[in-house]
Amino acid sequence: PVIDKSGSRILTTTGDGQIGVPRTTDKGWAEAISPSDGKILWQVALPCMAVEPGSYLPSADLVFFTLKTGDLIALHAADGTTAWTAKVGNEFQGAAALLPREKDPLIGSVSFDGIFSIRNAVSGAEVVRRMVPKGSTSSPAFVGDRVYVAVPYRIFAYGGLAGI
Repeated sequence: PVIDKSGSRILTTTGDGQIGVPRTTDKGWAEAISPSDGKILWQVALPCMAVEPGSYLPSADLVFFTLKTGDLIALHAADGTTAWTAKVGNEFQGAAALLPREKDPLIGSVSFDGIFSIRNAVSGAEVVRRMVPKGSTSSPAFVGDRVYVAVPYRIFAYGGLAGI
């Protein structure tokens, strides 16, 4: 879980299901919880279970969730309303990774079916899409001007993030 920039909300998820085992009964919820008394401030049903508690971008006050169904969703931390959603692939087993830079923050993801995508974290607009081998169960890693994508038996490195 992460705490928002005001310190008044713990942002997280809960769910029903298991990563890597898709079922029609999978469910998920995003939540904001008061750190002072544990009360739920808002709760939003997600289209499916999230694979992680979420990432937070303080400059935009957005929280991001990577769903088992291959979707990314960005919610406004203040009230849980949807900022944007995007279908990346058919399944995620690893979380998306946030690159919280000052200008044009990015969020990158790798679907289990081999779609590597980088999006503008605020608008959700896709800026890069590449096909990689199937089977990724990890997050991309942003380091300097590069992003690393791990798939079974290989790691791909893509440069030029400063130009995005």
